[in-house]
Amino acid sequence: DEMEGDDVGLPDNRQSAVPVASPSPRKAPAIAKLERTPAASTAESLKAARDLIYDLLLKDEEGVLTTKKLRYAIAEKLAANPEEKLNNSEWKQWFKTTATECVDKIEEMENGDGDGNSFD
Repeated sequence: DEMEGDDVGLPDNRQSAVPVASPSPRKAPAIAKLERTPAASTAESLKAARDLIYDLLLKDEEGVLTTKKLRYAIAEKLAANPEEKLNNSEWKQWFKTTATECVDKIEEMENGDGDGNSFD
């Protein structure tokens, strides 16, 4: 009889404190993929790409990353068709512009102007 009540206060195993993701064949969480052009891609996927570019540039102390290398890295992670490497004039222009914005943000942050965490 002593065993009864011993587990009072312990979480019930059937209601795990950690939310369990429903099993799904796709990788979770699904970030919207980058499409063939920036215009065809969602704002969410472009933001994910921009955040990744920012992180990659932030870690690129030696300044060895080119926009081409960035494009390939992002394509590998986020593109709907990674083998195409986001290789068209629209994407090349988007990467050039976005990388420049990110570099400006990083420089602002390093120089202490601005808060460094907003693209507005």
